[in-house]
Amino acid sequence: MLDSMIRILVCSDLRPSADGALAQALRLVQRLHAELHLCYISRWSPLPVGAGSLRPGRQRPTPQRAEAHLRALVLRLGWPLGAEPQIHVRIGRPVERILSLIQEIRPHLVAICAHPQVPYRRPMLGSVARQLAVRSPIPLLIVPAAA
Repeated sequence: MLDSMIRILVCSDLRPSADGALAQALRLVQRLHAELHLCYISRWSPLPVGAGSLRPGRQRPTPQRAEAHLRALVLRLGWPLGAEPQIHVRIGRPVERILSLIQEIRPHLVAICAHPQVPYRRPMLGSVARQLAVRSPIPLLIVPAAA
């Protein structure tokens, strides 16, 4: 039997400039009565507090904090109370993990923010958006990052 529920996967790196992709996807989800899936992929696992990172400014949030941040962001952007988006937090290489998540949940569309590599030159896709544009087996909605 065919699954009639439309699923939209939104990938976020938790930067404020990426909120535009989530806002666009939320409009689509509400218009299409679709199922919302959010994902955050961390390139490396977070260090415990006091572990002595070489680059303390680059520490990533714990999976619990990333999930809480995504839930709060969705509510702030106008998601109806009671409707729970499915949140997927993974650790690994972002493109590979997003492609495996696509195989796992089988969304109909992936929304992602395009952070430009060099903002003062002509607009270019960031490395994750560029690789997904080439490798994604399903349609990709690429939203430019907010200034």
